[in-house]
Amino acid sequence: KPLDGVNQLNALRGQTAARQEIFVGIGIDLNGNSYGPAMRHGRWKLIENGGGPSTIPENTSEYYLFDLSVDRQEIYNLADEKPVLLDLMKHKLKWYKKQLVPIPQEDPNCPFDGLVNTSIGLTWMPWCHNDKAKDLVVYW
Repeated sequence: KPLDGVNQLNALRGQTAARQEIFVGIGIDLNGNSYGPAMRHGRWKLIENGGGPSTIPENTSEYYLFDLSVDRQEIYNLADEKPVLLDLMKHKLKWYKKQLVPIPQEDPNCPFDGLVNTSIGLTWMPWCHNDKAKDLVVYW
């Protein structure tokens, strides 16, 4: 499946971004805790509770909806206050999740042995130095 890429250079220059919506996907930390998936549309961000630890005290909501224009720290869950917006974003999030492709299987000739500890902390870097490996793949 081809990757969906958009030039965001204008956004980096302080101009209007080429896209106002983004799917963040599913994150897994070093302890195996999952976060997300999530999406952002304009000033709104929706997070589906993936079951990982949370800094939100109640950590019981299935969905978290934030207005990033006034809540950049994502503290105030507006899911109950904005049910129509929540439903619209949940529908779009469901569509994004259907577009996901499976994670490629690890190459047995070049197993991933974890993040590399660098001067800036743990970093994903090319790890395959084996001539027998099929491809050099770096997952971000």
